[in-house]
Amino acid sequence: MRTRTRTLVLIAALALALGLGGGVAMGVLRDQAGPKVPALAAEVLVKPKAFDGYTLVNQDGQGFDQRSFVGKWSFVFFGYTHCPDICPMTLSLMKQVKTALKSRGEPLRDLQVVFISVDPARDTVSHMRDYVHYFDKGFIGVTGDPAQIHIAETDVGAIHKMGPKKADGQYEVSHSSYIYLIDPLGRLYARFNGIDEVPRIVDRYLAVRHFYTVSAGGEGA
Repeated sequence: MRTRTRTLVLIAALALALGLGGGVAMGVLRDQAGPKVPALAAEVLVKPKAFDGYTLVNQDGQGFDQRSFVGKWSFVFFGYTHCPDICPMTLSLMKQVKTALKSRGEPLRDLQVVFISVDPARDTVSHMRDYVHYFDKGFIGVTGDPAQIHIAETDVGAIHKMGPKKADGQYEVSHSSYIYLIDPLGRLYARFNGIDEVPRIVDRYLAVRHFYTVSAGGEGA
Protein backbone atom coordinates (compact mmCIF):
# COMPACT_ATOMS: atom_id res chain seq x y z
CA MET A 1 0.00 0.00 0.00
CA ARG A 2 2.84 2.38 0.83
CA THR A 3 4.45 1.76 -2.59
CA ARG A 4 1.16 2.41 -4.39
CA THR A 5 0.60 5.62 -2.45
CA ARG A 6 4.11 6.80 -3.30
CA THR A 7 3.49 6.07 -6.99
CA LEU A 8 0.25 8.04 -7.02
CA VAL A 9 1.90 11.00 -5.34
CA LEU A 10 4.68 10.95 -7.94
CA ILE A 11 2.13 10.85 -10.77
CA ALA A 12 0.19 13.78 -9.31
CA ALA A 13 3.40 15.74 -8.87
CA LEU A 14 4.42 15.03 -12.43
CA ALA A 15 1.05 16.16 -13.76
CA LEU A 16 1.46 19.47 -11.96
CA ALA A 17 5.06 19.84 -13.17
CA LEU A 18 3.95 19.31 -16.75
CA GLY A 19 1.09 21.76 -16.35
CA LEU A 20 -1.36 19.10 -17.44
CA GLY A 21 -3.90 19.52 -14.66
CA GLY A 22 -6.22 16.97 -13.15
CA GLY A 23 -7.44 15.51 -16.45
CA VAL A 24 -4.19 13.75 -17.26
CA ALA A 25 -3.60 12.71 -13.68
CA MET A 26 -7.03 11.07 -13.62
CA GLY A 27 -6.30 9.44 -16.97
CA VAL A 28 -3.22 7.82 -15.46
CA LEU A 29 -5.12 6.63 -12.40
CA ARG A 30 -7.87 5.13 -14.51
CA ASP A 31 -5.21 3.33 -16.51
CA GLN A 32 -4.07 1.66 -13.29
CA ALA A 33 -7.59 0.58 -12.44
CA GLY A 34 -8.17 -1.59 -15.50
CA PRO A 35 -7.58 -2.21 -19.21
CA LYS A 36 -10.65 -0.30 -20.46
CA VAL A 37 -8.74 2.97 -20.84
CA PRO A 38 -6.19 2.90 -23.71
CA ALA A 39 -2.57 2.84 -22.56
CA LEU A 40 -1.96 6.17 -24.30
CA ALA A 41 -4.83 7.98 -22.56
CA ALA A 42 -2.20 9.85 -20.54
CA GLU A 43 0.98 11.65 -21.52
CA VAL A 44 3.08 9.38 -19.30
CA LEU A 45 2.46 5.65 -19.13
CA VAL A 46 2.15 4.10 -15.68
CA LYS A 47 3.28 0.81 -17.19
CA PRO A 48 5.81 1.42 -19.98
CA LYS A 49 5.16 -0.61 -23.13
CA ALA A 50 7.83 -2.58 -24.99
CA PHE A 51 8.76 -1.01 -28.32
CA ASP A 52 10.00 -4.07 -30.18
CA GLY A 53 9.20 -6.85 -32.65
CA TYR A 54 10.41 -5.03 -35.78
CA THR A 55 13.62 -4.87 -37.80
CA LEU A 56 14.25 -1.71 -39.79
CA VAL A 57 17.26 0.03 -41.41
CA ASN A 58 18.89 3.33 -40.45
CA GLN A 59 20.32 5.99 -42.77
CA ASP A 60 23.67 4.17 -42.85
CA GLY A 61 22.14 0.90 -43.99
CA GLN A 62 22.55 -0.73 -40.57
CA GLY A 63 19.89 -2.77 -38.80
CA PHE A 64 17.65 -0.82 -36.46
CA ASP A 65 15.49 -2.42 -33.75
CA GLN A 66 14.74 -2.13 -30.04
CA ARG A 67 18.43 -2.55 -29.18
CA SER A 68 19.08 0.75 -30.96
CA PHE A 69 17.25 2.52 -28.13
CA VAL A 70 18.96 0.89 -25.15
CA GLY A 71 20.89 3.32 -22.97
CA LYS A 72 19.37 6.45 -24.50
CA TRP A 73 16.28 8.61 -24.33
CA SER A 74 14.77 8.80 -27.81
CA PHE A 75 12.28 11.16 -29.39
CA VAL A 76 10.58 9.14 -32.16
CA PHE A 77 8.45 10.63 -34.93
CA PHE A 78 6.69 8.88 -37.83
CA GLY A 79 6.35 10.70 -41.16
CA TYR A 80 7.82 10.93 -44.65
CA THR A 81 10.35 13.09 -46.48
CA HIS A 82 7.89 14.44 -49.07
CA CYS A 83 5.69 15.79 -46.27
CA PRO A 84 4.89 19.44 -47.05
CA ASP A 85 4.62 20.77 -43.51
CA ILE A 86 4.34 18.67 -40.33
CA CYS A 87 7.53 16.62 -40.78
CA PRO A 88 9.95 19.47 -41.55
CA MET A 89 8.31 21.54 -38.80
CA THR A 90 8.73 18.70 -36.30
CA LEU A 91 12.36 18.03 -37.18
CA SER A 92 13.11 21.75 -36.94
CA LEU A 93 11.36 21.72 -33.57
CA MET A 94 13.52 18.82 -32.38
CA LYS A 95 16.64 20.71 -33.46
CA GLN A 96 15.51 23.65 -31.34
CA VAL A 97 14.76 21.33 -28.41
CA LYS A 98 18.33 20.00 -28.53
CA THR A 99 19.70 23.54 -28.66
CA ALA A 100 17.52 24.58 -25.71
CA LEU A 101 18.62 21.58 -23.64
CA LYS A 102 22.25 22.36 -24.37
CA SER A 103 21.78 25.99 -23.34
CA ARG A 104 20.40 24.76 -20.01
CA GLY A 105 23.50 22.68 -19.45
CA GLU A 106 21.69 19.37 -20.00
CA PRO A 107 23.80 16.55 -21.49
CA LEU A 108 22.87 15.40 -24.99
CA ARG A 109 25.01 12.26 -25.16
CA ASP A 110 22.12 10.07 -24.00
CA LEU A 111 19.48 11.70 -26.23
CA GLN A 112 18.65 10.81 -29.82
CA VAL A 113 16.02 11.87 -32.35
CA VAL A 114 14.65 9.14 -34.61
CA PHE A 115 12.55 9.85 -37.72
CA ILE A 116 10.82 6.70 -39.04
CA SER A 117 9.46 6.86 -42.59
CA VAL A 118 5.99 5.51 -43.37
CA ASP A 119 6.72 5.90 -47.09
CA PRO A 120 9.59 3.46 -47.79
CA ALA A 121 8.80 3.35 -51.52
CA ARG A 122 10.25 6.86 -51.90
CA ASP A 123 12.30 7.10 -48.71
CA THR A 124 15.36 5.03 -49.49
CA VAL A 125 18.31 4.73 -47.12
CA SER A 126 20.37 7.39 -48.90
CA HIS A 127 17.41 9.75 -49.22
CA MET A 128 16.67 9.41 -45.50
CA ARG A 129 20.29 10.23 -44.67
CA ASP A 130 20.30 13.41 -46.76
CA TYR A 131 16.93 14.48 -45.38
CA VAL A 132 17.54 14.09 -41.65
CA HIS A 133 21.10 15.42 -41.85
CA TYR A 134 19.77 18.61 -43.41
CA PHE A 135 18.17 19.34 -40.03
CA ASP A 136 20.84 17.87 -37.74
CA LYS A 137 23.82 15.60 -38.39
CA GLY A 138 22.95 13.64 -35.26
CA PHE A 139 19.38 12.82 -36.28
CA ILE A 140 18.64 9.20 -37.21
CA GLY A 141 16.52 8.40 -40.27
CA VAL A 142 14.89 4.97 -40.41
CA THR A 143 13.14 3.12 -43.22
CA GLY A 144 12.45 -0.48 -44.16
CA ASP A 145 9.81 -3.01 -45.14
CA PRO A 146 6.20 -1.71 -44.88
CA ALA A 147 5.16 -4.66 -42.70
CA GLN A 148 7.98 -3.93 -40.24
CA ILE A 149 7.11 -0.23 -40.17
CA HIS A 150 3.52 -1.19 -39.38
CA ILE A 151 4.68 -3.24 -36.39
CA ALA A 152 6.64 -0.26 -35.03
CA GLU A 153 3.66 2.04 -35.57
CA THR A 154 1.28 -0.33 -33.84
CA ASP A 155 3.58 -0.57 -30.82
CA VAL A 156 3.13 3.14 -30.07
CA GLY A 157 -0.37 3.66 -31.44
CA ALA A 158 0.66 5.65 -34.52
CA ILE A 159 -1.19 5.38 -37.83
CA HIS A 160 -0.85 6.55 -41.43
CA LYS A 161 -2.89 6.43 -44.63
CA MET A 162 -1.64 6.73 -48.20
CA GLY A 163 -3.43 9.29 -50.34
CA PRO A 164 -4.36 8.86 -54.01
CA LYS A 165 -1.70 9.30 -56.67
CA LYS A 166 -1.76 12.54 -58.60
CA ALA A 167 -1.21 12.96 -62.34
CA ASP A 168 2.55 13.26 -61.79
CA GLY A 169 2.63 10.04 -59.76
CA GLN A 170 3.17 11.81 -56.45
CA TYR A 171 0.95 11.39 -53.41
CA GLU A 172 0.57 12.63 -49.85
CA VAL A 173 0.40 10.59 -46.68
CA SER A 174 -1.75 11.35 -43.65
CA HIS A 175 0.03 10.36 -40.46
CA SER A 176 0.13 10.79 -36.68
CA SER A 177 1.82 13.95 -35.44
CA TYR A 178 2.73 12.80 -31.93
CA ILE A 179 6.35 12.58 -30.80
CA TYR A 180 6.91 9.38 -28.83
CA LEU A 181 9.47 9.17 -26.04
CA ILE A 182 11.28 5.84 -25.70
CA ASP A 183 13.12 5.21 -22.43
CA PRO A 184 16.66 3.77 -22.00
CA LEU A 185 15.19 0.27 -21.72
CA GLY A 186 13.63 0.52 -25.18
CA ARG A 187 10.06 1.06 -23.96
CA LEU A 188 7.41 3.57 -24.91
CA TYR A 189 7.34 5.81 -21.84
CA ALA A 190 5.50 8.99 -22.86
CA ARG A 191 4.25 10.97 -25.80
CA PHE A 192 4.29 14.65 -26.71
CA ASN A 193 2.14 16.83 -28.90
CA GLY A 194 4.34 17.62 -31.87
CA ILE A 195 2.68 20.99 -32.39
CA ASP A 196 3.94 22.71 -29.28
CA GLU A 197 6.40 25.34 -28.14
CA VAL A 198 10.03 24.41 -27.51
CA PRO A 199 10.14 25.52 -23.84
CA ARG A 200 7.07 23.40 -23.01
CA ILE A 201 8.52 20.30 -24.66
CA VAL A 202 11.85 20.82 -22.89
CA ASP A 203 10.17 21.32 -19.51
CA ARG A 204 7.99 18.25 -19.98
CA TYR A 205 10.88 16.10 -21.15
CA LEU A 206 12.98 17.03 -18.11
CA ALA A 207 10.00 16.42 -15.81
CA VAL A 208 9.49 12.97 -17.35
CA ARG A 209 13.16 12.12 -16.87
CA HIS A 210 12.97 13.22 -13.25
CA PHE A 211 9.87 11.10 -12.72
CA TYR A 212 11.63 8.13 -14.32
CA THR A 213 14.59 8.55 -11.99
CA VAL A 214 12.63 8.90 -8.75
CA SER A 215 10.34 6.00 -9.68
CA ALA A 216 13.30 3.69 -10.39
CA GLY A 217 12.66 3.51 -14.11
CA GLY A 218 8.89 3.39 -13.88
CA GLU A 219 6.47 0.62 -13.12
CA GLY A 220 7.38 -2.64 -14.79
CA ALA A 221 11.10 -1.87 -14.90
